[in-house]
Amino acid sequence: MRVARNNHVLTRDVDRAAETGMTAGQREHHAVVAAVLVAFGAALAALAVHSGWGRDFASFYGSAAALATGSDPYRSGATGGAININLPHVTALLVPLTYLPFDVAFSLWQAAQLAAWGALLLLLCRESPSVSRPEFVAAAVLFPGTLAQIAQGQWGFVLAWLLGMAWVAHRRHRETEAGLWIGVACALKPFVGLLAVLYARQSRFRGAAVAALTVSGAVAAGVLVLGPDLYARWATATSEISWAGYPSNASLLGFAERTVPSGIVNRVWSLMAAALGAATVIASSRRVDDRITWTLVLVAALLISPLGWLYYGWIVAAPLLSMPRWSPLLKAGLLLLWIPPGWFPALSTATLGLLVLWSALLMQAGRREGRLSEAS
Repeated sequence: MRVARNNHVLTRDVDRAAETGMTAGQREHHAVVAAVLVAFGAALAALAVHSGWGRDFASFYGSAAALATGSDPYRSGATGGAININLPHVTALLVPLTYLPFDVAFSLWQAAQLAAWGALLLLLCRESPSVSRPEFVAAAVLFPGTLAQIAQGQWGFVLAWLLGMAWVAHRRHRETEAGLWIGVACALKPFVGLLAVLYARQSRFRGAAVAALTVSGAVAAGVLVLGPDLYARWATATSEISWAGYPSNASLLGFAERTVPSGIVNRVWSLMAAALGAATVIASSRRVDDRITWTLVLVAALLISPLGWLYYGWIVAAPLLSMPRWSPLLKAGLLLLWIPPGWFPALSTATLGLLVLWSALLMQAGRREGRLSEAS
């Protein structure tokens, strides 16, 4: 108990320093860094719209248009050849965009994603001022997940911003608010619900309950408005995924699809995911630094999810960049993630990077828990 209280006080003092210790010049510098990155993203987004990229957004757009006309959004011929697997209530959010021409809708969508990315970058600079250095800017630009997010028109930046807000609320000890942000993120992409499990593991039952109620409310509203049959069709669509083996899918399922015989893929994936999930939950002790546990859990979520695409990689940025030191193994994992996955598809460098990162964090959690046990 004494150790937990000391850890709480230390985190509170660090948070106060982050909120009050920034000069006007530093704020201006961080704003410039965020603006430069968003401007880069805007240029790439404009190229994506002009060149007819955005295959993923085309799937969202076609499915939302089908939903608006009463057709099956998970079997629409307007989805650009890809099956939309967004939840029905998420698909419904995009219906207003379908009343606009595709290029206009895609441009507005890109603007919304870039606004979320800019907000996340400002949040990261405020929480961890060192990230505004030139090497961070270069890393952010060259990260394959950044390029894929903008080219495909995915949800990655919005999801990362939601979890960034959850992290800030958590560090400020606003458990209810953190639970709300986690719940919204989970209603958008269920695989990040592992954070709610972390909250329950750490006896933060209020935050876990708020997250669960938020997700339940979103699904209940979707069922009432759209009908339960649509959720059944969504479940069928997710069971028919045939593209998990793409190199940019960093999940364990993607790894299994690329490396083991097709007849045992699901069995291997289930065993690996169960073992990794159990180890993550066990390691997520109340006596471990929250920066480690949050990063560990989010990396595990990407690995366990059937589709842990690299454009979701930004979800780990807030807790990861808050860590004061990175071990050599952790740095090695990050370097593997920066290798374009298409260069060595058979090696599954994206998955290997996440596994190395997860292993480094798991060892840090074990060492930190051991030290705290000795101190108590």
